[in-house]
Amino acid sequence: MDNLNCDALLERLKYGRVFLFLGFDYFLDSLTFNPVLRIISESIDKDVLNLNDLYKHSNRFNSEKCFNEVKGKIDKLPTNNTLDPISEVKWNAIYTSSIDDLILTRLRGKNRVTIPICKSDRTTSYSRDELNVFYLSGLYSRIDPNERVPQDRKEYVKRKHEAQLILNNLVDSMSPMDTLIIYGWNPNNDIISGENLYQVLSKLSTNQAFMFSGNINIDDEYVNFLIDEKILFHSSSKLPDFIEGNLSVSSDEFERPFELNSFIKLSDRAVEVPTRIRRLINHYGMVVEDEFFNNITHDADELFKDFLFESSRIPVWLAYPNNLDFEREYYKVLHSKVNSEIKSKKVCESPIILHGSTGTGKSIALARLCYDLYKDGKYFVVYINSYSDTLDFKVINEVCEWAESNSFTSTVICWDGMNSIDTYQSLSSYLSSRGRKQIVVGSSYKINDSKKIKNSIESKEQFSEKENISFKKYLKDKNIIFEDTFSSYNSYFLVTLYRLLPETRFAITSGIVNEANHIKKIIIKDLTLNESTESIIAEAFRKAFANTNNEITSQNTQKINININDIVDVVMVFGKFGIETPFDLLMRVFPALKYSNIDSVFKVIDIIRWSENSYGEIHLSSRNTLEAEIYCKRIIASSKEHVRILLSVISCVEQRKSLNCPEISFCADVVRAFGPNGKYGKEYSEYYLDISRALGELLKSKKIVSTKLMLLQANLLREYGRSKFDNPSLFYQEYYDLLHEALAVIEKAIDLEEKLEKRSIKQARFSLIALYGEKASILGTVANQCTNDNKDENVITKHILEAIDTARESFKYNISNYRSLDSIAWIVTNHAKSNRELTAEKLKLVLDAISIFNEYAIDDLEERHHVDFLTRKTALYETIGNDDIKTQTLEILKETSLVDFHYYMLTKLLVDINLYTNATEENLKNANKALNYIKSNNLELLSSYKINVMNLRLFWFCENKIPLFNGERVVIKKDISFWYKIVDLSDRILSSAYNNNIIFYRFIKAVGLFHVGQYKASEEIFNHLYRDSDSISGSRRVFKSFLMADENGVRKFSGEIININSLSNRGEIYIDELKTKVTFLPTDFNITSEKIGLALTDFHIAFNFLRPTADNEKYFQGAK
Repeated sequence: MDNLNCDALLERLKYGRVFLFLGFDYFLDSLTFNPVLRIISESIDKDVLNLNDLYKHSNRFNSEKCFNEVKGKIDKLPTNNTLDPISEVKWNAIYTSSIDDLILTRLRGKNRVTIPICKSDRTTSYSRDELNVFYLSGLYSRIDPNERVPQDRKEYVKRKHEAQLILNNLVDSMSPMDTLIIYGWNPNNDIISGENLYQVLSKLSTNQAFMFSGNINIDDEYVNFLIDEKILFHSSSKLPDFIEGNLSVSSDEFERPFELNSFIKLSDRAVEVPTRIRRLINHYGMVVEDEFFNNITHDADELFKDFLFESSRIPVWLAYPNNLDFEREYYKVLHSKVNSEIKSKKVCESPIILHGSTGTGKSIALARLCYDLYKDGKYFVVYINSYSDTLDFKVINEVCEWAESNSFTSTVICWDGMNSIDTYQSLSSYLSSRGRKQIVVGSSYKINDSKKIKNSIESKEQFSEKENISFKKYLKDKNIIFEDTFSSYNSYFLVTLYRLLPETRFAITSGIVNEANHIKKIIIKDLTLNESTESIIAEAFRKAFANTNNEITSQNTQKINININDIVDVVMVFGKFGIETPFDLLMRVFPALKYSNIDSVFKVIDIIRWSENSYGEIHLSSRNTLEAEIYCKRIIASSKEHVRILLSVISCVEQRKSLNCPEISFCADVVRAFGPNGKYGKEYSEYYLDISRALGELLKSKKIVSTKLMLLQANLLREYGRSKFDNPSLFYQEYYDLLHEALAVIEKAIDLEEKLEKRSIKQARFSLIALYGEKASILGTVANQCTNDNKDENVITKHILEAIDTARESFKYNISNYRSLDSIAWIVTNHAKSNRELTAEKLKLVLDAISIFNEYAIDDLEERHHVDFLTRKTALYETIGNDDIKTQTLEILKETSLVDFHYYMLTKLLVDINLYTNATEENLKNANKALNYIKSNNLELLSSYKINVMNLRLFWFCENKIPLFNGERVVIKKDISFWYKIVDLSDRILSSAYNNNIIFYRFIKAVGLFHVGQYKASEEIFNHLYRDSDSISGSRRVFKSFLMADENGVRKFSGEIININSLSNRGEIYIDELKTKVTFLPTDFNITSEKIGLALTDFHIAFNFLRPTADNEKYFQGAK
């Protein structure tokens, strides 16, 4: 009956995921009895010899006393002959019929946690470091009837059904590359009978299941059926013996590298990275640590080959200390930029972007940067290679906080995601708003207008003359020589070779697929590469397929109706965007793959790669995006065919988790890549409607709830209409109908998102801001279509007002959200400049938009938006700058809205005044005129938000001769009466603030209340600000805007430490002079131990949006 081929099993363990089914009697290999049952028998004084006896008496050990006695004895059971060897393997999941928790405790550790699961409907993970243990018979510590050990025959029948469901879920999720190992299963004493086992395992492919029976007699007809069908292989040896006899089973060759300890050098000492920190980051990337660079290189050629072949996917860290990479000139600029940002000692608000075409060395440059920064021994370096936008910023914040508490100068996050600039900016803003010492470095496709990006470095396609010389030397040093024609290679050829080198592996290895040699020969013959390079590679692909026996067959060796080209097509289309394809999803697109020999085919075809992520999910990908781009351009050149592939995949997507579902995220990523904001979006614009309809059908037919997909569905409808009906001055009924369809979708999505409970502002920021922005854009376009159709002015105004209110809603989540500002400006400006005259209603809308823009200084926004902001603001002012506005229009405005009439007059008075720079004599003169206008017309009585805002800003400007917010640690030399006035003006704003974000004015009021001695009232506002100021992106939230002062200047205080926690770097000081306490940061005062009662002297009190804080006087550089 023994038919186990050890070599075949060991070969399988190299590639796919590996699961363990541990039977009820797994102890029988080392003992002649089941020790767990014996302990239970002794404790309840009943014979419990098998599973049937167990459920008959299980209620007897439900009492706390009996359970504690049983558990105490079970915990002491030795497992050195069973579970200890098994624990050496990094399993993807364990399924067990046992009821004890020994598996949980004995397999926990070595940077692995264990998670018990007793129900089939639980969300599962196949992560090797977060090991799910599925209890088929229930767990003896559980009390829920659906999770506990059965207590009667009825519960036993239900449990038996649940056990089969759990195993079915496993088998359904297994790909042909995965392996199931069975050990300790006894057909006569297990909740899974032989018949049950056959029903489940018969769905597997050949060579997927392996049973070790040890001392248990396996004589079961259903097991024999599985063996006959070559699904199951059997061995009478013991699994622990097999593991110990094949030590490589648990070595790095067969598992993800995981060390007991993780260290990073910091100056002259080693800092241990806690398991918790590593586990947090492992789902997204890795901490760059000592272990990566400690291995000894025995074969330099093999290392170089690995470096060339793997670097575009994941860093080969050992290559960098061995200088195997070719350093491009832009790398020095990148390294210098990062160093200068670190040395500036300011909270970094903007990411550094490395942008350029595919294949220009960005991934290698970022990995080199990680190594060089690690080598400096000052920085905590995190490498992330996640493409999608599902990165949990809270995780990165916690990692940064840990690094700061361990004295690292800064945390550098190298994110090789090829994401949009907004994604990196969002992370940088989130971290800087918490005062984190960090720098985000991200990779991106080439940015056409890179001057708008503050910190951007281009990875150029063309080599410089110096790079030409260096690269020729690099090739020679690596024994890549091209006969006598070497000197005639031009720059284009050399850079092309550089871009192809990781793919073709010239002169390094023949490869299993021989396209590398084919490309080499053609290149040597033909040096004209401008157009032919892509053709050469495409021809190599064709030849590789033609010359390789790559038929996909079923488990009974019958050819099935799947062509390997079809699978490669799907992977390459998504690989073109740098997106990996989930294999589970691919098996739904091609159901016959489940029973195929695809694992064998992958060993023959190396054009696509497979990998397992930290959740235990299998993904297929192109070897790199450059190769995928060329494949899609030359092999499947039709955009229509690309979209057909996309639609076939969309239809098979499933939502298996309500939150953070990987397949939903994948679907959103690929649709976004095909859409208007994708790198190749314009190529697919004529198919946007088809893609939108496919998303709608998916959401409806599978009852999927995803606001991400709904946003894309609505956006594609609007963008399809925009591209097809491209004359903005004409009315199109079809376009109008599409817009209303999109509006219905986006409103439903907003409603769903707003109903979600326990959402942080950060979580809502990325969903609701985008949803509000899309709704505003749709409404603005609807208003434009209504104008073109000569609809009633009231209808048009209604749409525009709703668009403005929608955009304002987004400010609650990000007050400096430029997308919403931009939407307001273009909607109102387009309407004002339409072919009708500037009516009073239009003028009101323009004044509303101007009042919103007037609340922002240019520095409140990201630098890349500065030019656009000024352009939009200028256009709005130009709309009302026409002196020919009819008197009749102004009279109607005065009659219908006195507030807007006065705001118009104030705007005209202030048209040439900049309230966001230091005052000039002329500016002060005009500002005082505007203040007098407010007083003389009693405008404070109108309870108008926009007039009250202008009143506060004018009063502050005239009194202090500086803008309201003017840098850091500003000292306002004013007496208490000034601050009473500020509190009063702020109150007026807050009482009239309909649908406006009033964070700034609440902050000013809190600062004013503190200055006038109302500390409790001030503290109450700061408590709200601590939570609500999440809407302030960047360092403004933690920026110390003001120092407490009076008419004589900044004030100094002394106090006593009443609370301190040096680990979290937080403490409190009581100040007798004020009879109140303030927080402080121990590191600001060089306090390293917890010294309650210690007196601190001569400090200032600084205000940011979180709280009043004691501030070391050394940080104050003088009155401003």
